[in-house]
Amino acid sequence: MKLVNFTWEVQDVPREIHVVPMGEWKDRDFAIGAAECAEIVENFQRFGIRLVIDYEHQTLNTEQNGVPAPAAGWIGDLEVRENGVWGTQVEWTAEGQRRLEAKEYRYLSPVLVFDDHDPHTGEAIGVTLHSAALTNTPYFRSDLVPVAARRAQSAEQTEKSNEPKADKTPRNEENSMSDQEKITALEADNAKLSQDIEALKNALAESEARIAAAETAKLVEDAISAKRLLPAQKEAALIVARNGKDALEKFLAANVATDLSKNQDIPGKKAGEEKYEDLLNDPQRLIKLKQEAPEAFNAMRAAFYKE
Repeated sequence: MKLVNFTWEVQDVPREIHVVPMGEWKDRDFAIGAAECAEIVENFQRFGIRLVIDYEHQTLNTEQNGVPAPAAGWIGDLEVRENGVWGTQVEWTAEGQRRLEAKEYRYLSPVLVFDDHDPHTGEAIGVTLHSAALTNTPYFRSDLVPVAARRAQSAEQTEKSNEPKADKTPRNEENSMSDQEKITALEADNAKLSQDIEALKNALAESEARIAAAETAKLVEDAISAKRLLPAQKEAALIVARNGKDALEKFLAANVATDLSKNQDIPGKKAGEEKYEDLLNDPQRLIKLKQEAPEAFNAMRAAFYKE
């Protein structure tokens, strides 16, 4: 799809406007003949809405820069005449009429879309007239001769005039940013993305921890139901299970379910000969040893898991 705009001078406050001329413009690689003019009028009638006349083509830019695009006027109908397409039944807003009468604007610039498509059906419909704008930087004079709006008077001015001109219309905010501002914005985006990723990692870790805890609790409950553990051993088993499923299985394999309601010593064990697996069968003694002699408890526990 090719979009083209050029410019005509507006006299007074017209009710009819020569919107699109016929001709060929090699510098922009397009031509407008009778067939293109007929397509423009046909497509205007196809959509059945008035054509907006805005200021400085802001209708094209408002979605990107967020600046409103007020109408200066409306074209009610289009006609093909011998020299191109004319807009008729033109209505001007109060502000548009005031600006024309004050000669704040002197030129009209139409916007053409070549190889356009019907937005509802996707059908190729040829050339359409998108909009028109009041402007003071014409591309054409009324005789179709290209205008160099800032023609140089010296070699130095000529060189400057060939440089890209600053766009005085509202621009996309991103395009107006300096390179350093763009870098800063990207760094801020990256920092925010890193924070989001870290938050997702933490949420995943918490979820996995909850799932693991639920699975561990079920293993312990199943062991109690299977009489591999006494209910009084539940807390000790949960503590052991924090080291993983294998540690819990080792605990269950070494466990001898005794009646923990009775405070009895383990047969055949003398003072100082007690081992960690003995404590696993007596959670009360395990907890007591862990509180009163943590170093001995840790040594016994380490020796048990190395075996």
